Parts: sequence; C-alpha cells; structure tokens
Amino acid sequence: MNVTTTMKTRSCPNRALLLLLYVMLGLAGLLATSRAATLTANSSQGSGSCWTNVIWKTNSTGTAVGPPVPGNAYVYIPNSTPFGNNLGNARARNPVTNASVVCTFPGDSLTLTTNTEIRTKNITQPASLGAPTLNFPGAGGNPGLILNGGVLNVGDDGIPSFAGTIRVDGTSFICPGDNGAGYASVRPNRAVTISGQLSGTGDLVILQTPTNLA
Repeated sequence: MNVTTTMKTRSCPNRALLLLLYVMLGLAGLLATSRAATLTANSSQGSGSCWTNVIWKTNSTGTAVGPPVPGNAYVYIPNSTPFGNNLGNARARNPVTNASVVCTFPGDSLTLTTNTEIRTKNITQPASLGAPTLNFPGAGGNPGLILNGGVLNVGDDGIPSFAGTIRVDGTSFICPGDNGAGYASVRPNRAVTISGQLSGTGDLVILQTPTNLA
C-alpha cells in the first residue's frame, strides 16, 4: 500500500522585506566605514593660522583638506624640526575667532605625537574673551585628545583649559614657556588647566610653569 503525504509550505510574506532590511543595514555599515579616515598634518602654524585650515592629508598623501569633520581622526606628526624655543616644529593652533571661549575640535579625535604641539591662543574676535577652553569631546566613548609625546604650549598670557576626554599614551608635556621650550625664565602669567577627564598610562611632565597659578 502506497501512502502519499502532501506537505504544505507556509509562505513568509515578510522574508523579502527582512532580506532587504539586512542588505540596507550592511550597505549603511560599509558606507560608514568607507567615510572614516585618519588624516595627518605637520605644518608649523604661525600667527593667524589654526587647526581649521587646509592642512590635513589622508595618510600623509594627496591633496590637503580642511577643516576637520566628524567621523575622521586627526594626527599631528613631526616634521624635520624638534620641539624647542622659537623653532618651526610641527604646531597646531586653536581659532582666535570664536563666539565664546569654548573652542571645540570638530573631528573625532586629535593625536599629538613626539615633537608636535598645540599652542593655545587667546580669543580675540569678535571680542577679546581671553584664554580659551579647548574642548575635545571624542566620539563613541573614545578620547578626543590623545597625547603620545606631544606638548601643550601656551602662546598668550592666561590659563587655557583643556576639556573633554584626554588620554596620555606616551610621555607628553605641559610647557607654558614663551615660544616653546628653552625660554630663559618662566612666563609668570601662563599656566594650563585640565578640566576634562584624564586617563592613560603615559607620564605627563610639567615644565617651565610658574608655581603661583593653578
């Protein structure tokens, strides 16, 4: 005796929709990954220049672009000149034209490597607001300012603040001395405040700073 069993298959009207959703999510992840990049700079920025200028190159090659944008990481790398007094080492500056004292770095992160520095400048436009607060909020829980041998230098009298999330990966420096290290005496009206979250395994060395400011 032959027994024939007829099986009914249940269709899934949402299967095509789910497949389309998975494809769209995959494409979105691919696009997000392709947009992320690491850009570098090693120019020695003089008076009037700042980190929003067209100085950044992808992996040190190609056409320079600027300003920094969210989604990308930015690294200051050394040029042929070491950090020192009145030298042309790799140097970035904050904008001096800003609506408030808070200057936020627009990229996901900024890394300072050996023989590179940020030289803070007081806000002068549209009004004289004084020493800035440089804000590095970071992205995705990652630090916004990474010190890996770099220097925080002060270019005007005052006490600039570094806010956001700051990680010290390698021995780095706070040096408020005039025109970089090597000035014969400290500048009595210059110091640095770190108001953000500080972490990392590297040392942070303070030099050429007065003892009467906090």
